[in-house]
Amino acid sequence: MTNLFEVYSGVNYSNSRPSIKAILDELQLLDFHRERLGKIQKFSFCFTYREKKYTLEHYFLYHWKGIDNWFKLKKPSIFTLAPFSLNKNDLCKLSEELMTAVNKWNRIEG
Repeated sequence: MTNLFEVYSGVNYSNSRPSIKAILDELQLLDFHRERLGKIQKFSFCFTYREKKYTLEHYFLYHWKGIDNWFKLKKPSIFTLAPFSLNKNDLCKLSEELMTAVNKWNRIEG
């Protein structure tokens, strides 16, 4: 059985945006969960970054005008600072890049 971390480590992110690539280079993707909450979908990426464990939750809702995206970052404690500061477009791109590894992992495990 292949774990997500192994798959993530083998993905080439060299063509990512520089601001995202710097994060991807230090990030270790550990786990992923997908959930549907009515019309809202949620992707949860569990990862370590600079030796601390976080969960990035990407919520999105499709509707006739487009897609609404919003994010929550769960930190190790309330006293832990956010590991990085990205605008919504960069968070969407980060989620998209992480999904590259998740999709590859799903094909292997499928």
